[in-house]
Amino acid sequence: MVYKFVVLSDEDESFVREFEFLDSHTLMDFHNMIQEELEFDKSQMASFYLATDNWEKEEEFTLFDMGTGSSTMEVAVLEEIIFRKNQKLLYVFDFFNDRALFVEYTGESK
Repeated sequence: MVYKFVVLSDEDESFVREFEFLDSHTLMDFHNMIQEELEFDKSQMASFYLATDNWEKEEEFTLFDMGTGSSTMEVAVLEEIIFRKNQKLLYVFDFFNDRALFVEYTGESK
């Protein structure tokens, strides 16, 4: 199964990216694709968060084990964390300036 996502930015209304991943891919795969596509500084910390419909942060998935009990991106398999269409995630890529991308699951195909 292929999962489809749209990624938006609140900093630029024209920013829209679409990504497709196999359901067996992880958030680490997603992180790496975002890093590559947007040419972000790979030395910076990043996290994904499951989000509410109002984009409020819920469960965190960190780049590596922080010793806080959060799961890591490497073990977060998409088919195990995406439960419904329009599932929202935040991808925080700049913790110091509170910058994030808004990720929404838009559907799947075979």
